Amino acid sequence: MPPEATLLQGGVLSRRSQVVVNGALLLVLAWLMLHVIAACMTISPEFDGAMNLLESRSIAEGQGPRAVYDSNDLFPPGVQTKEPYVLLGALVFRCFGVGPLQIELPNLLFLIALCGVAFVALRRMFDTTSGLMACVLILAYPRLLQYGLRGYGEVPTLCFGLAALALVAWPDGWPERMRRRCLWAGVCAGLAVATKVVGLAQVAVVGIVLACRLASDPRLPWRDRLLAMLVFGSGVLAPLLLVEAWRWY
Repeated sequence: MPPEATLLQGGVLSRRSQVVVNGALLLVLAWLMLHVIAACMTISPEFDGAMNLLESRSIAEGQGPRAVYDSNDLFPPGVQTKEPYVLLGALVFRCFGVGPLQIELPNLLFLIALCGVAFVALRRMFDTTSGLMACVLILAYPRLLQYGLRGYGEVPTLCFGLAALALVAWPDGWPERMRRRCLWAGVCAGLAVATKVVGLAQVAVVGIVLACRLASDPRLPWRDRLLAMLVFGSGVLAPLLLVEAWRWY
């Protein structure tokens, strides 16, 4: 048998094996997602998450972002998850009302978005199998039902931070779309901070990755590198300034 035929046969078997692995990962992914959706119908938000969702309900009812436990203040300081999550919750309540599934739907939508970002980024950098494995690992996280749902803002913050990191680490279109990517990466990182203050750690990570990529590219003059960092910083500030403008308004 010629060596070319042997190599071709091995390549065909490898592709078939990859299809089988991807199919198995899709089945596991579907089972995990059904498990999460079923949990949404049975679990209840805890105190911190309930405060976030009550603020969303207050906005949906036209009363503004108010605390409803005691003082009924606008923009209550006790609510630790802020506008990007709260506004999505208000939109869900406005469109579908308040119920067991609706109170978990904002977290579920962000969880699906997080899986989507991880899949697209890893599929582009490696292959489809790597993207599916990342989604399985996200949904198989042991404390996912406790901290990924129940009105908490950790998953939304991770979603925005990972989107920002994917934009600066994307292998194609650099430096042709450099400024546009820096801007949108900054916006996503700013949304992470606007959701929870812990998002500042993600801004630092994305900023370091961006600085390393800019410094390692010999095609870029120093002026373009500095301008890219300024564009990234402007993107970070944009959602934060919008949130503050809404508070003052």
